[in-house]
Amino acid sequence: MVSGDNDRLEKGIELYKKGYAAHLILSNGQENNFYHQAKESGIPEDSIILENHATSTTENAKFTKRLMMNYHFQSAIVVSSNYHMKRAEKNFNKEFKDTQIQLTYCSSGSRYYNPQRWWETALNRKVTYTEYVKLIGNYFGFSGKKSKELLREFI
Repeated sequence: MVSGDNDRLEKGIELYKKGYAAHLILSNGQENNFYHQAKESGIPEDSIILENHATSTTENAKFTKRLMMNYHFQSAIVVSSNYHMKRAEKNFNKEFKDTQIQLTYCSSGSRYYNPQRWWETALNRKVTYTEYVKLIGNYFGFSGKKSKELLREFI
């Protein structure tokens, strides 16, 4: 699961409980509340893997790849929000291209973002613009703190 909001966590927990995954990797596990929520939802502690270093989607992919290789995992379901999936998919595909690890992508949806009506609210417009700017920034090699600083100049 790519770090972010509760919708992503809930989708990851749902997929785990339905038997689609044996482990739940919480990328950017610094969000300790996600770890506790996963445990409280009934996921065994030994099935939860924390990645505590990522500060961007690019780093989510990089550090998750390391963990997966250390655990000898062959596949993963990458869970992210509907508005974030394009960028998550690009970053993960780029990072995992030299591996045999099979990735599947699953959108968690979002309680506050409607991609079919992205123009209707100020929040939807901001999320849409931000994702496109970050997608372009990632294409040119910007991610993490540097990317966020540049983004603030444009929005």
